[in-house]
Amino acid sequence: LKIVVGHASGTVSVDVDYDAWREGFGGLLSGRNNMPYVDFDILIPDGASLDVETHKSDFDIHAPAGEVELETHKGNGSIVGVRSDIEIETHKGNVDVEVLEMGDIKVETHKGNVKFVVHGPANFKVRGESHKGNFHFSGIDVPVNREDREVSISHTVGTGKNSVKLETHKGDISFEFVD
Repeated sequence: LKIVVGHASGTVSVDVDYDAWREGFGGLLSGRNNMPYVDFDILIPDGASLDVETHKSDFDIHAPAGEVELETHKGNGSIVGVRSDIEIETHKGNVDVEVLEMGDIKVETHKGNVKFVVHGPANFKVRGESHKGNFHFSGIDVPVNREDREVSISHTVGTGKNSVKLETHKGDISFEFVD
């Protein structure tokens, strides 16, 4: 297991490198195959942006005021306190998101479930496509067009200032709009 921390011109990176193939092969011969457990608590300035990539990880993110990007493969967790743009890409991962101030939202999932609670929703346009997946909306009536296994959305609320782009393949994306 190797942990590498780096920084340059306003960015900080934390990478965990684990050679699972080498360790896994040795584990098969000995009858043991344990993945290491790594737990981080990382504090960043509130005005910063955050970009997180995970693989088979659990996460609990308290979002800074800047943009938030999450890419996860089989990861599960939550992002709370979002106050800017957010982009989520997940493959077989489950993510719960709380949005306090709406910005642009982009979600792409493959066999994953992403659930949003959006406080004070206003002025957004939602566009979405799904193949064998589902979209769910509560709190605001957002019409969902269903034709066989294909699902699409094209709806505007207010001025449409904020963009909500959704794409799913065999996954569910849900929104609960609350005042």
